[in-house]
Parts: sequence; structure tokens; C-alpha cells
Amino acid sequence: MVVLDLFCGTGTIGQMIASKMKNVQVVGVDIIQSAITNAKESTLKNKIKNIFPVFAYWGYRRSKGRAQTCWLVSC
Repeated sequence: MVVLDLFCGTGTIGQMIASKMKNVQVVGVDIIQSAITNAKESTLKNKIKNIFPVFAYWGYRRSKGRAQTCWLVSC
């Protein structure tokens, strides 16, 4: 099972889920790079192996004169 922790911040809730449920993969996503950096450091420090914090950039791009939502996810 995969749990998506959207707008996870520093990943506290996702880490709690991952530490209690070893058979679950938790993917934490946030748009603030420093929060994801902190979540990754905390995950390593707490030796939680089934959580994956990722950075997602949200923005706009122009295509044929119209603005479109654009997501970029980086691990």
C-alpha cells in the first residue's frame, strides 16, 4: 500500500505513519524545498526506510496563449 502525504511540510505525520506501519510506503510531497530537505534529514536520523519525501514545484507555463498548471516533481 502507498500513502500519499500531500503538502507534508517537514514530514512529521508521514514519518509517524511509516514508523507504525512497516508494510506501507509513504510518499511525502511539498512545494517548499527547505521543508523537504528537513524531512529527508529527519527520516535518515530516525532510520525510517519506508518514507520518501519529494519536492514538487508548482507553476504556470504558456501554451498556445493559455496558462496551464505545471508540476515538476524531484526526488
